Amino acid sequence: MKYKITLPVLIFGILIGLQTVVSAQEFPNLSRLAQEYILRSNPEISSQTQASVANADVVTKQAIEESINTVTQAVGDLEDAKDEAIVDIKESIKQDIDASIIDIRKQTEKPAYLLQRVVDTERTQLFENVTRTIESIKPTQVNRMQEVRMDVKTSIQKIQNNLEEESGLKVNFEQSKRGIENTILRFEEILAQKKEIIESREGALVFEDSDDDGLSDYDELYIYKTDPNNARTIGEGKTDGQKISEGINPLSETEEKIKHQDPRDDTLSFVSSEYNVKKIELIKESEAEKGKLSFEGVALPNTYVTLYIYSTPIIVAIKTDDSGSWSYELERELENGEHQMFVATVDNSGKIIARSNPILFTKTADAASIGIAGGLDSSIDTRNFIQDNFILITLALLIAVVILAMMFVGNHENVRSAVAHLKNEVDQNN
Repeated sequence: MKYKITLPVLIFGILIGLQTVVSAQEFPNLSRLAQEYILRSNPEISSQTQASVANADVVTKQAIEESINTVTQAVGDLEDAKDEAIVDIKESIKQDIDASIIDIRKQTEKPAYLLQRVVDTERTQLFENVTRTIESIKPTQVNRMQEVRMDVKTSIQKIQNNLEEESGLKVNFEQSKRGIENTILRFEEILAQKKEIIESREGALVFEDSDDDGLSDYDELYIYKTDPNNARTIGEGKTDGQKISEGINPLSETEEKIKHQDPRDDTLSFVSSEYNVKKIELIKESEAEKGKLSFEGVALPNTYVTLYIYSTPIIVAIKTDDSGSWSYELERELENGEHQMFVATVDNSGKIIARSNPILFTKTADAASIGIAGGLDSSIDTRNFIQDNFILITLALLIAVVILAMMFVGNHENVRSAVAHLKNEVDQNN
């Protein structure tokens, strides 16, 4: 069949083609992350219309900031939900086992320790399996809880069989099974919610590393602008991930070091409450490590964060795990006193994209703690102050006594003068 192209149809096609060319030139080339951010921020406006009037760099910056904070918070919430699910499942398992042992002892002369020994090995293994599986679940792996179901089902049946064989009585674990299933369903619902939030912010890329260079696809696309499908975006030798870990700009032809922005002077980058330091401890295990500090904190999962420790200063890149947790042991001893630190995500040029609020901590010869020195033991500080300033304090007390004595003597003179004056007036009136 042949179609006849009329002049109006031809003109219409040309106009559509010209409009497409103009649109392609007019609209900035925004990433999917930025486009979705626009739609969330302005649902009544189409992404193309909004993109045509927005500054692409500003929109991209805002989209990345929102993504980092939302993904970090969602992963943190999920970690809390994991801990709760593990505790609830263990409690449900323990509940029916303990109840069954009590019932068996009521009906038989089987000692408690023997019944506990029958279930201990299998129960301990079940607890370990449940904990390991749930802790390893990534936000995108909604179906992983099926593994927990299978482990629980198999192990509970073994425990039930062992108790019945040892006691000769029937035991019932239905309450445990219902409690466990309710916990699993509740956790799966939270997992699905967090998965949707994370994926809408491109956060699923945080858990992918297509070129196996140690950088997540998310970091390569949105933080460092490197190629997620090429382990060596520029040049040969070190991978992109190795360069970042060593403080080298991955887009430099040479091993040019990243020039880090000073967070103390930063007033423009995004401050995330999800970036934090949770623990600072003084290492005391060995003589070689004595006096050094260890740090633990949270940030965006599977990414490199930069720690700034002042006033030395110390600047180091540390990679977080799937949950966003990181840890670092200071390689040299830090002087005693008050210090300040920041946790930040920086790009390949050293510019801060997201950071924590300033975190104050104090180091002494015996301890380290988050907060200023006023948070330490006040009684120790008071004793030290008195010992160090004993002479000055003694002199101050002596001066105070002299002043009070002079004030007391002066007051007596005034009283005597007033009494004398009053006596004179009385004598004159008489």
